[in-house]
Amino acid sequence: MAEQGFGAVGQAVASAQNILADFVPWENEPRPLAGGVSGGFTFPSADDIEELLGLWRARAESIAKRGSIVEQLIGNLGVARPAPDDASNGFQKTFADCLAKLQEQHDSMLAYIQEYIAKLETAKTEKQTGEQNAAEAASKAGGDSGQ
Repeated sequence: MAEQGFGAVGQAVASAQNILADFVPWENEPRPLAGGVSGGFTFPSADDIEELLGLWRARAESIAKRGSIVEQLIGNLGVARPAPDDASNGFQKTFADCLAKLQEQHDSMLAYIQEYIAKLETAKTEKQTGEQNAAEAASKAGGDSGQ
């Protein structure tokens, strides 16, 4: 039975390594910058927003992938207990509670990112419309001055 306990620990370590294997801190990723005044910010162009959207979509995909690993860990909780004693049962319950909290935080983070992506998409559409309107106005102004 003790060997099963160590095997379970080894599996937990391997699972944790799988969860964090593709983690890249934000500070290591290039990203477009937006200028701002008075607590707000603006993007220079719709292309800059699209570049940022790509980074957030990749981050959301990575987080979703980790979520499936957490779900797998939760599903495997009852498969092998280290030992049939109160201490082992207590540790397993604590681990289950921790995983449930991790799942809750994961879901909350993913929902937040998805909402932010939707806001960025709206900002991109508005920026594209503004750029198109400015181009049309410039074209009309250029056309009118030539007549």
